[in-house]
Amino acid sequence: GQASYISELRDASEDGPEALITIAYPDSGTTLLREAAEGGYFDEFIFVDQTKSQSMFDTIGGNHFDGSFGLAPGSPETPAVRAFRRVYSERTGKDPNAQIIAEAFDAAIVLALAIEQADTDDSVAVRDELRSVANPPGEVVGPGDIPRALELVRDGKDINYEGAAGSIDFDAQGDVLSSMRVWQMVDGKIQDTEIFALPGDDIDLSSIK
Repeated sequence: GQASYISELRDASEDGPEALITIAYPDSGTTLLREAAEGGYFDEFIFVDQTKSQSMFDTIGGNHFDGSFGLAPGSPETPAVRAFRRVYSERTGKDPNAQIIAEAFDAAIVLALAIEQADTDDSVAVRDELRSVANPPGEVVGPGDIPRALELVRDGKDINYEGAAGSIDFDAQGDVLSSMRVWQMVDGKIQDTEIFALPGDDIDLSSIK
C-alpha cells in the first residue's frame, strides 16, 4: 500500500459521488479508510470481501462507517460450517470468518480427494477428477468427514464433497459458484445480514458433518 491516499480521495470525491467502493486489503485499507473518514470525503462506503476485517475497523474506528455495507462470499449456516469455524478457532486461535479461510480449506481438501481418486499426482489426471469428488452424484461428505471420504474413494464409491464454504460444485467452465452474503457496519461492528444462494446450493446440507 501507499503511505497516503489523500490525493486519490480528493480526485474520487471531486464530482460528489454517493459512495466510495473500497477494494482493498486490510493493510492498505486501514490507511485509505482512516484518511477518508478523517477528511470527510464520503458519507457512504461500499465494501468487498477483502475489507471484511473487524480488526481493521477496530483500528480506524468502525463507527465512522455505520450504515455502509459490503458483499462477500458466504456459506449457509449449516452444522458443518459451524463445526468448521469452531474447530478452526480452537486449534489456531484465529478468526475462522477471516477472508478466504474456508475457501482455502475446501480447495486443499478437494485437491487431496482428487489426488486420491486419480491415484496419482499428475496434474492433468487430478484436474479431471475434481468434479468426480466435488459434484453430485455421490455420498455427501463434509469438512468433518475427510477420513470417511478417503475411505469411500478407496472403495470405489462416488462422493460429493460439501465444504466449509458451502457447495463445491464445478460448472462447465470449471468455476465454483458461491453464495454471497451482505454485511453491514452497525455500531462499529461487522454484522452479516442477508445471504443469496446461487445455483448449486439447493442440496440439503443440514446433516453434513
